[in-house]
Amino acid sequence: MTFDSQEPILSVVLPAFNEAGRVSVTIQDAAATFTAIHGDAWELIVVDDGSTDKTVDVVRSLSAMVPSLQLISHVGNLGKGAAVRTGVLDSGPE
Repeated sequence: MTFDSQEPILSVVLPAFNEAGRVSVTIQDAAATFTAIHGDAWELIVVDDGSTDKTVDVVRSLSAMVPSLQLISHVGNLGKGAAVRTGVLDSGPE
């Protein structure tokens, strides 16, 4: 089985609400693990669920270092289930 190098074979959705203090380490650890296992064939989708802290800023600052990182933001807090659903609907090949 072969995969197009542009198509992720692993998509991970990370819902986040007011996680500015933790999200950086989580993203960096996940990126290192996924890269070791899958090379560049993965994507990490962070869905910010209307955070009122600096979660969005932290994720954006990591996007230059982690090209497979994607950020989606909800305008308000819709709940964890909605954040997961948003990420799943956006995952995978376009």
